[in-house]
Amino acid sequence: MGVKWEALDKQLSVDAAIYQIEKKNVQGVDPLDSAFNVATGQVRSRGFDLNVAGNLTPEWRMIGGYAYVDAAVTKDTTVRTGTRLANIPRNSFSLLNVYEFQDGTLKGLGLGAGTKYVADRAGQTTNTTFTMDAYTVVDLLGYYKVNENVRLNLDVKNLFNREYEEGSFQNFYAYPGEPRTVQVGISYTL
Repeated sequence: MGVKWEALDKQLSVDAAIYQIEKKNVQGVDPLDSAFNVATGQVRSRGFDLNVAGNLTPEWRMIGGYAYVDAAVTKDTTVRTGTRLANIPRNSFSLLNVYEFQDGTLKGLGLGAGTKYVADRAGQTTNTTFTMDAYTVVDLLGYYKVNENVRLNLDVKNLFNREYEEGSFQNFYAYPGEPRTVQVGISYTL
């Protein structure tokens, strides 16, 4: 179930959703032969999402989001009920601020900063798992609108070069998040 609300002549928008999703016939270990999987498991994901976007001034725009997710095994042949599902944080949050100059010699220049927080996550959906730590990364962005058709971009991702595990594959393998990265680009719109 969700709701979307716009106000202030569409300068502010809020959307929120609450949900529960149940999935049956999830693969689990065959109780007769552990070398095989059978469709015996059930999982449930329930949570809440909230996103807010708005123009605080004609130049300044903010976008923020929060998600709470409780994702767990509800039935399986070998995994305990209540075991958290891999790669799904209970809490995550993001916030982006962008300021675009509207007048003067800097008209068309946009500068922004964003942050993303991801809570700790299970590395596997098993009885004995490993935990990937929570992390926060900060990004910077910049752009310049040369004209209505051409835009130059300069982005710095993971500004503080934070080492973190972005996700995992089964079998105890976590892959690292992207290190500090600088991206330069140009876009042309017809």
